[in-house]
Amino acid sequence: MAEFETVNPTFWTEKLTPNSIIDVKIPEDSFLIITNICFGDLPENPKNSPNRIISIDQNEYLMCTLVPGSIEHKQVNISVSPENKMKLRLDGEYPVYITGIIVTLEEEEEFALFAEEEE
Repeated sequence: MAEFETVNPTFWTEKLTPNSIIDVKIPEDSFLIITNICFGDLPENPKNSPNRIISIDQNEYLMCTLVPGSIEHKQVNISVSPENKMKLRLDGEYPVYITGIIVTLEEEEEFALFAEEEE
């Protein structure tokens, strides 16, 4: 079995709008680490109702709940591989931003050959 190195992390972000579902697309040679979920701009007097961010693959999982004026940001550490056909759904009234990094995997042998060529 080949060893893998991580190379070239790339910033990733998605905006979820109220009652929307998005497909999370990850390159086949990479994985995604979701790190933060937060509200964007809220109206002056937002309703104090929960906004639930749901992960959907074969089942549904609650990733986090945000509440205006109470819990407006949540740090998370969720890894998603390209084999996971993940969708995200926002059940709530206000847009939410989800951020993380995409990390590309490179086989160690290829990485070692590349390093030797540079020397």
